[in-house]
Amino acid sequence: MLQYYNSDCKDYDETDPTTFSVPSFFATLAVWIICFMCAAKGIKSIGQIVKGTVPLPFIFLMILIIGTATMQGSIDGVRKYLTGEGLETVL
Repeated sequence: MLQYYNSDCKDYDETDPTTFSVPSFFATLAVWIICFMCAAKGIKSIGQIVKGTVPLPFIFLMILIIGTATMQGSIDGVRKYLTGEGLETVL
């Protein structure tokens, strides 16, 4: 629950005071609550949990693909990936 990076995304030194990460705490708390609820309800609730969690990676993947496809110069990167243009400069 401690932060390893400061607000400038630099590692803390040994002399820097550590700070408590509130977002990490609440994310971990939410995971523990969900795990407890799953264990408390038993095997009957697993089907409902799977219905909710299986589509999430696909939704996030579509969001990432759409987001990167709309970036400036993305078609140039796809063209380079598919045709292999410019590989001699890399190698």
